[in-house]
Amino acid sequence: MSSDPFPEHLDALKLFARNGSVTATLPLSKLHRFAASLLDTEGAVAVDLHFGHDEEQRPRLSGSLHTEVRVNCQRCMEALPLKLDCELALLVLESEAAVKALQGEDAALDALVMDPEQGLDVLAVIEDELLLSLPLVPLHAAADCSAVLNAYQREHAVQESVVHPFAVLATLKRTGDPR
Repeated sequence: MSSDPFPEHLDALKLFARNGSVTATLPLSKLHRFAASLLDTEGAVAVDLHFGHDEEQRPRLSGSLHTEVRVNCQRCMEALPLKLDCELALLVLESEAAVKALQGEDAALDALVMDPEQGLDVLAVIEDELLLSLPLVPLHAAADCSAVLNAYQREHAVQESVVHPFAVLATLKRTGDPR
């Protein structure tokens, strides 16, 4: 991971104009929306971004993001460490109409809109990509979940095998046998 801190302000227009790149470390605590999905904000994201152009000279943002985070396992509700590796390949266009036209041509291409006057919010792009890389329902492997969950599952299996007192009545009702 690079030891350079992530710049406070990036001028994406200048970076695209000179085919620049940014390799830095971004603390998780600066990514507020992403941090809301995590158990803690300890750690950082290794950011490697390249500002260039595609073969049609449209601005293209590419690169990678790498981090390790902790989220709640939705099965046992205990900490689940996740290693996230994101690859970016985004065309940066000037209007929603251009994005829609591009998606009509090739749905596989990802694009986003950059206002030429305001520039590109690179932190928001990084945060969006990290949020998209999180699993919808984070789970440990079943064998790795806590002993409490495994004990609950064993108890639940025993309860299902116990004969319920009204099961005999249900049988009588189906068969009509008065015995």
